[in-house]
Amino acid sequence: MSHIIEVNRRMFERVNFSHYKKAHWNQIALTLSFMIMATSPSHAFNLTGQVSLSSGPAIGNIQVCLNKISPPVFICAVSDSNGAYSFTSVDSGSYRLDVQPWGTPTLPTPTAFGIIGIIQNLTISGDVTQNIILPISTVTGTVKGTDTLPISAATVSTNNGNNTTWSANGTSYSSRTSVTTATDGTYTMPVLSQNGYSVTAKTKDPTYTSITQNALDFSANATVNFFLPLTHSITGTVKVDPSISTNGIGNLQICAQQNSPYVFQCAVSDASGSYTITG
Repeated sequence: MSHIIEVNRRMFERVNFSHYKKAHWNQIALTLSFMIMATSPSHAFNLTGQVSLSSGPAIGNIQVCLNKISPPVFICAVSDSNGAYSFTSVDSGSYRLDVQPWGTPTLPTPTAFGIIGIIQNLTISGDVTQNIILPISTVTGTVKGTDTLPISAATVSTNNGNNTTWSANGTSYSSRTSVTTATDGTYTMPVLSQNGYSVTAKTKDPTYTSITQNALDFSANATVNFFLPLTHSITGTVKVDPSISTNGIGNLQICAQQNSPYVFQCAVSDASGSYTITG
């Protein structure tokens, strides 16, 4: 920079700018200096880190994206088998980190799982190390009937209270996912780490009745087993006094109630008066 300023000084000295005083020249040189500094590149920094699950293990094949609005920056890197990721030649500024593991077969996450802004307001003014922890827990278990037989192809699904999303630090995460049991009735289900979950196990097999377990804490890995009760039925016919008519009465609702555990099931009689309540 000093060489450039000196060259320009000599150029000015060759020309008769007598109306310029020495102070004027110093001001020009200072302005030129600031112009050179302002146009000098500032992208000389490295950002490195490791991606891991909340349970501890590092995880590879995760796309980590570095995002800045103004001036716009959006670049991505993929974590290696040790969970490590890196960005080089990064401009100074404030950034946001996103993880986008869509289409990542090695990541046990809910469908369309992605976290926008998992790290926010990341200031880079030098080399930075920023680790990323994915808030994921694994729920495992077995679905059986009360007859102890394993139930295959049963659906196990989660919901976090009445909400379908979980918000933390201004970021929304999906808390609804579902899996299907294997032939031995077992299942493994990744969920976003949080408490207050409801989990339902149900099957298309009419032999069994579905069950929901509430207020479950999945802030860490957990095991949830299900024993679906056998479906029982009440059948009968609705008729008027036989001395009046032998015809059944159709379109009449018949309900059965059990208090503990609470069950309330209804059926409507058909044209012949027949009905079946299952539950």
